[in-house]
Amino acid sequence: MRRCTLLERSLAFDGDALYAGGSFNTAGGTAARQIAQFDLTTAQWSSVGEGVTQMGGGPTVYAIAFGPDGDMYAGGAFNEIGGVAANNLARWDGTSWSDVGGGVTGTTGGSTAVTALVVDGGGDLYAGGSFTDAGGVTVNSVARWNGSAWAGLGSGVGNGRVETLVLALPYLYAGGGFSDMDGNPTLDFLAKWEGVVMTPNEDVAAPAEAARLAPAFPNPFSAEATLAFEPERPQAVRLDLFDALGRQVAVLYEGTPAAGQSIEARVDGRGLPAGVYLARLSGDGVRLTRQLVLVR
Repeated sequence: MRRCTLLERSLAFDGDALYAGGSFNTAGGTAARQIAQFDLTTAQWSSVGEGVTQMGGGPTVYAIAFGPDGDMYAGGAFNEIGGVAANNLARWDGTSWSDVGGGVTGTTGGSTAVTALVVDGGGDLYAGGSFTDAGGVTVNSVARWNGSAWAGLGSGVGNGRVETLVLALPYLYAGGGFSDMDGNPTLDFLAKWEGVVMTPNEDVAAPAEAARLAPAFPNPFSAEATLAFEPERPQAVRLDLFDALGRQVAVLYEGTPAAGQSIEARVDGRGLPAGVYLARLSGDGVRLTRQLVLVR
């Protein structure tokens, strides 16, 4: 893998692609402004649209996350991406960039930036960083976007910034350089928010002629999880499990089920290290993925 010039700050997988964000202008010799895609099949870098196109300053992508619909969110320090005005947060639908509810502005320590992103089972996006406002709502360094509106998590950070967010359902953990969270001065550097959505509100499916792949359950899991899928027509399909580095660790199912046949595949995590995994269902016109988190 040829490297990016300057500095990478965030990495995320989606199927056969690795996405890198940071402060750079080329990736593997290809022009790419602050965000790039590495195809694990062809071993080639490519830009993600026009990337961050803010003029001047030091634009950086600090965080990348994927929603259940496959769209990608990028957070950082920028005010324009792909030629579209976006305050430190934007969404990529595979074709173009768009603003996310007005983005975030203001600062609670240091420069304004989104430094952490995570998506829960219901598709809600959580953003952390150094900001006071999200789409006109006072939020103080941590906020939730439900697809149509922003909301704060309590009163947010009282002093400092959020550097990282981690989901361990039904909790959201926030870490960073803060000494107060939601008015509690005893929450130094680490805090926990309860009430994260555990399962999607609606199943995310491929077109009707392809297949449906349900979310893993339970997720996160500590020993065993189940993935259920249903093809809409008879065809050969395969369900693979990959680790966070894109390495195949298991074949969960391989066969030719009948149209509409419900198949349940078991994920045995007892011999695997804790971490994030990706299950991929593939076939003729079928390419669906689900993320799983193995905890100890």
